[in-house]
Amino acid sequence: MRKLTFINEYGQSFPLSGQVLINGVEGLGVTRDNEYLVFSDRYKLGKTGHAVTDISLGLIFLNGYQGYRAFVSFTSAAKELILKYEIVDVFTCKIAFQSITKGELNFGTLQANLVLHKLSPWLKVINKTIDVSVSGLFKAYQYSYPLIYGENANGSIEVSNAGANNAYMRIKIVGEVENPVVVIKKNDTIIGTLRLFVSGDLSIEVSSIPEDEYILVNGNDAYQAQDFTCKNFLFLPPGDAAIEFYPGIPTEPACYLSIEESYEGV
Repeated sequence: MRKLTFINEYGQSFPLSGQVLINGVEGLGVTRDNEYLVFSDRYKLGKTGHAVTDISLGLIFLNGYQGYRAFVSFTSAAKELILKYEIVDVFTCKIAFQSITKGELNFGTLQANLVLHKLSPWLKVINKTIDVSVSGLFKAYQYSYPLIYGENANGSIEVSNAGANNAYMRIKIVGEVENPVVVIKKNDTIIGTLRLFVSGDLSIEVSSIPEDEYILVNGNDAYQAQDFTCKNFLFLPPGDAAIEFYPGIPTEPACYLSIEESYEGV
């Protein structure tokens, strides 16, 4: 059975269950914003985009105005909203409150039609951890020279992006490092590199989410600590890839990945 839950910027949730029933949903499918090239009386697809679309919900509040007011207060006051959709898997999308109608009380219940603006694809979050192994073969890379990765990777994992588009990610590194490096490879070819010029026992967070890019070290902005010759804000293309982590010194810091697979519809 499907389940829908609203989540605000503080992590507080409002599930559509119990005293709120769903009486129809529209807008969970695929809508594209296509541009075409014209050739006489024929057309060729030139560009495919994704505009802001609507999600419509019919709601029944079993406890009448009280439940209606609680829901409207939660959704309309939020500056950021996420809609979580649970069926076989769990998907989320970023939304904005647009409008809600209010019907008359009928045997203590109240019906309403809710319209949301869908601001992102449907996202499925995959969490991974790269285990670091220290061995006698450890090699400290000299970053003033071209790098050859793979032979002495301190930690690596194979991953698969089952989504339709690039999967952006958040990377968190906790522990002692010296100029750490994260590399993404596809078919043994490097397609992206993150390199930071920092050292010490640190907590590092890097987000490549397009609307929320950042580099933090111990909670402070560290944008200038990146190697500007690298991409740094990494993503996974669809299909299989490898992610390698180099802490830079023979220690065993933790490297956590939160990968957002992207789907057009659910």
